[in-house]
Amino acid sequence: MLKYGWTGRPLGVESLAVGRYKLTPSGHFHGWTGTHRIAAAHAVVMQRPDFRVPIVLVNGGRPSRKPLVLKTTTDMSRYLLLRARRDPVAALLRAEMRINREADKAGVL
Repeated sequence: MLKYGWTGRPLGVESLAVGRYKLTPSGHFHGWTGTHRIAAAHAVVMQRPDFRVPIVLVNGGRPSRKPLVLKTTTDMSRYLLLRARRDPVAALLRAEMRINREADKAGVL
């Protein structure tokens, strides 16, 4: 990431109104997809504060008081919640699940 920048899919994140659910000290977000990429991006930002990550906001960017993600326990239940809400992040989460399943079958994950 330091050398080539962000080359992957955008991250699905939920904007939070206030409270203790902070993804970073500078923003109130909760990650829905790409947890490993979020961790890697945090490491890069420590070295390059100008580094930017493409995101897609859950719930149309409307802040939640309590993260919607906490209503679910699995990727499938999160996908079904988003799909029922007709949230565009559902397609992103489905792609993540498909990629993870294929990597698992290939013994990469």
